[in-house]
Amino acid sequence: IAQDRTETDVVMADAYELQTVLQRARTLAMSTGKTHGVVFHIENAGDGTVLRNQSDLDDQDSPGRHWYCIIGPDNADISLNQYKRRDSTAPPIAERNGEWKYNFFALENYVEAVKAAQAGQRHYLSKGVRFLALSDEDKLHKYDKHDTYPRPWFGYYDDATGTLYPWGAYNREIDAALSAPNTGLDYEGSDGLINYDASLDTNVNPSQVSGRIHYDEVTRTGAIKRWPGQKGKATSVHTHYGFKADYVGPDNIVLPGTVRPLVNGYWCDFMIVFNPRGEALFADPKTRKCYFYRSWEYPDGRGDIGSRHYDHLTGGYYITLCKDVDLLDYEQHAQVSPITGGPAYNKFNSVEEAFESITPFARVFVNKITGRAEVQTNAHPYLSIKPEDLLQHKPYPRGVSE
Repeated sequence: IAQDRTETDVVMADAYELQTVLQRARTLAMSTGKTHGVVFHIENAGDGTVLRNQSDLDDQDSPGRHWYCIIGPDNADISLNQYKRRDSTAPPIAERNGEWKYNFFALENYVEAVKAAQAGQRHYLSKGVRFLALSDEDKLHKYDKHDTYPRPWFGYYDDATGTLYPWGAYNREIDAALSAPNTGLDYEGSDGLINYDASLDTNVNPSQVSGRIHYDEVTRTGAIKRWPGQKGKATSVHTHYGFKADYVGPDNIVLPGTVRPLVNGYWCDFMIVFNPRGEALFADPKTRKCYFYRSWEYPDGRGDIGSRHYDHLTGGYYITLCKDVDLLDYEQHAQVSPITGGPAYNKFNSVEEAFESITPFARVFVNKITGRAEVQTNAHPYLSIKPEDLLQHKPYPRGVSE
């Protein structure tokens, strides 16, 4: 009992810290008149089948792999969501002489801009706590289907195989059966397998990614094409924007060999945004699609993020925290991972054990109208789940209905 109480205390403490940071971002947006957001980073420890925070390799002083921070205008007055579109996940443009100009044209520039826009410190989840989900449901690309999907925020448990399929987790076997690999919020993408690196105890990025925004007029083969609707002579990015470099081919500078976050991009795929009125909105990954774009033109890119919010029913957005994987509970994780050679943290003997692995949990709810955040637990009528709920695909088995 004392152990359960300790686990609950640390999860709740981290949930209240997240609530405080979300409220701080809202206050900054209202006081400065400029949109701010809170971005989330989930770098998977282990093979990615479960969203682990602490790695087997991490020592006692390691801050862990899951963190978040506030993002806002930087010193160059790059600001979020102030250009009529409401779905940015990074500050893509800057105002110069009253005109909006795209601030960068490749992933390298994108990374630097996001770093410059970070406001304050990173907030790492405590040892023993992990993110369980950043939305209500994990979905496949609309053209793909699999019987483990959709996955609700607490995951889906297959009783026949004893496997827990968590929200957002990466599954190579499922990806291999799909027309375009996209499990784990498009974790892999069509640019290739995300390999496990034993020395880092995590997955790393492939050798190359498509790193230009889709406004680029230089295709990945280096050919110059016409701007949509443009008449006359085709122009390059350099002449069209006055930018000093044309980016040809995939971006091989920023990501290859580095640790891979759960969702695509540079720790800025998921963001809760607060406008100057104090309202909250979820930043759809439209801007990210510009950098990880998958189409007939850019087949090396990545596709749509596969998460869904039920804000039309709940009135807002949820971020879920729960206890981290218990690395010492060898009885619960009796099977061996074929990838790491260690315990298979997604395998359980029963649905009750799978439920226990995510309990206790806390969800931080952000009201989209008021922008205010509150902490909710399994006692909340919307969130009350039982072990048998892991056998179905409903994110709200009771309390909320379509």
